[in-house]
Amino acid sequence: MPSLAGRNGVLLTTAFVFHVVSGALWTGATLYVVYATLPRATDGTLGREAFVDAALLAGGVPG
Repeated sequence: MPSLAGRNGVLLTTAFVFHVVSGALWTGATLYVVYATLPRATDGTLGREAFVDAALLAGGVPG
């Protein structure tokens, strides 16, 4: 029978891996939305509707 400390170590390692992967996915999604909207934002052609469309396309805003 495995020790309780061994189970906790596996659980903590698994939780940490999920935490890191989740952070990477959020960072990637945020950068995707920023790079999708930045060119239009810098030249002044990005209105509210265009930003929402880009965010929805990237999956950043639940619709």
